[in-house]
Order: sequence, then C-alpha cells, then structure tokens
Amino acid sequence: MSVQVSEKISGNSEKLAMLRAELQSINNRKLLEDLACLNNRERRLKVRILLYLREIDRRKLYLEEGYSSMFDFCTEHLGYSRSAACRRIRVARCMGRYPEIAAMLQAGEINITTLSMVSGILNDDNYEEILKKISNRSKRDVEIFISGFNPQREIRDRVRPVCVLKPAAGKSTPTGGSRINRKNYVKSEIKSDSTPDVGSKDTRLEVERRFEIRFSAGEDFMKKLEKVKSLLSRKYPRGVNLELMFEELLDNYLDQNDPERREADNNIKINKLKRTRHIPRNIKDKVYRRDGGRCSFVGKSGRRCSSRWNLQYDHIIPYAKGGDNSPDNLRLLCARHNRLMAEREYGSDKIKRTISGAADT
Repeated sequence: MSVQVSEKISGNSEKLAMLRAELQSINNRKLLEDLACLNNRERRLKVRILLYLREIDRRKLYLEEGYSSMFDFCTEHLGYSRSAACRRIRVARCMGRYPEIAAMLQAGEINITTLSMVSGILNDDNYEEILKKISNRSKRDVEIFISGFNPQREIRDRVRPVCVLKPAAGKSTPTGGSRINRKNYVKSEIKSDSTPDVGSKDTRLEVERRFEIRFSAGEDFMKKLEKVKSLLSRKYPRGVNLELMFEELLDNYLDQNDPERREADNNIKINKLKRTRHIPRNIKDKVYRRDGGRCSFVGKSGRRCSSRWNLQYDHIIPYAKGGDNSPDNLRLLCARHNRLMAEREYGSDKIKRTISGAADT
C-alpha cells in the first residue's frame, strides 16, 4: 500500500472519528432534527441521481463508456448491486414517462422499491390511479395490490421430499470461498444409505432430508398467521419462521387432543403456574385486549409505539416496589420499551448487571 493511500485512509478515519464524537456531544432534539434534514436532503439527492440516470439512459452514454447496457454501467461503473441497479433503472425510466413520480419520491410518498415493483404495469391510462394506490403503502401492501393484476389458478396442496445442504454436525461452517461440487455430491449421496459428508475438506456440508410444503391461503388465514407470529415473538424474540410457528401450533393441538400426550403436558402446565410473580391468564387477556395487542408506550411527540413484536407485561409500579398484578398496574410494552422503563426506574447500570447475571446463570 502506498504512503498516499495510507494517508488518505487515515484522514478519512480521523474525520469519521471526529463526526462520531460530534454526534455524541449534541442533545437528543438536535440529533433528531439534523437527521430529518439529512433525510430530506437524501430524498432530493436520490431524485436528482435518478434524473441523471434517466438522461444517461436516454442518450445511451453507457455505450460510449464501453458498457453494453445501462445495467452493466450501473453495476460495474457505479457499483450498484444487481437488484439495486434494476430498481433504479426501472424507476428512472418511469420518471421519464411520468414526471409526477419525482415529486412523490421527494415527498416520501413512494420509494424506489415500491415504485419499481409496479413499473411493469404502469401505463398512460392507469398510472395516476396506481400511484395513488401505492402512496404511503408498505412493500407487503404493494405486493398484495400487484397480485391482482396477475391472477393465478388455484394452487393445489403439495408435499414433496427435498434434500438440502447444511453444515455437517460438529464441523465448522464453510468459508465464503468454498465451493460445492453438487454433481459429485449427488453421486456420493446416491451410493450411500446414510447421510454423507460432502467429502471436500473445505466444504464440510451434509444432506438433510426435509419436506417442501406448498399451499395457498386466504386473507383471514394470513391475518391469523401474523397474529400468531406476533404472540410467539415474546417466546422467540429473534424471529419466528413458518416451520417453528407450525411446530408450536401442532404441539398445542396435540397437547389438547392427543390422549398419549395430554396427561404429561397438563402436568407440565401445572408446574409452570407455580411462580411467585405469575400473572393469571384472565388478567393478561384483559390487559392485552385493553392495549389492543400492541406496545402502549407513548413518546414525547405523542406517537404511540406500533410494535406487536415480543410484547411483555410490564408493572407500572414495579413488582419489586410493591406493585400488584391488577390490570390497572399492568401494560403491554415491547421488549425495548420495557427495558427503557426499567432503566428509568432502576438505572441503566443495574439493568445491565441484572441481564448479565441472568445470562451467566
């Protein structure tokens, strides 16, 4: 590495360190206000970049620069990822056809992701209606909206066995540079009745037999699914995938209806109730309904937290300070706001020590 390059990197590092120190010294309100200004500037700059991309695309300047397509120009020259390049090219071309898009992007009413999703169905007759429909909508909402333009036949239930690659038991995960010879791997798997290792010393993967389950579901099903995921998030705060969720539902059904499991499961449930801080289920249900199944924390601006993830029952007057389990003394808080309230009550250092001690046990 040359001396000039080293000095340049060092200079940048020092500037970043100075910026971090500066940010740590300003108050909360100033931090939020500055971020809002930067966010508005970012939106304006993003629109400007898209206009530049549109004009470069219109003039086909990428050809004179030695690139065969606008996509190659964006990925190889500008350094965008493949997906980011595709989204920006689609949106830039839409902006060329419908100038109203620029104002909506700058106002934050739509974003590059959602606009790129509808770019293929926009035309002179429907663009105003579609832009209105996707305004201030989430990616999930836009996916649902788009599905109406490409209806499919009813999907039949399907269960089929599949084999997937996973790290071999007791062995390290392969490094980023490792490659899998899938052709040879399949051959070795066919020859052996047992689950084989890949054989290559730098891959260390094995085959796991699993099942792919495919079916279509209605809107009511999806609402129930999201509700169940939200309720399970307290037990699995790092995330709930579909397999884990259905495992919980199946186990719950078997606990209630399978004669072979009912007695043992009932004993386990009875033991779980023997806790000094146990809040009765009917009290929890009342608090849950009252708070609408979402975090009840209200910020200084008057905005209520919308999280439905990893909800916890918090004592307004702490249990350790004499608070009871009555509904009036309980509220739903997401895990982070619950910790925030605990830090306000006991101090952040004590909470950190308590969490650290719990992790060590």
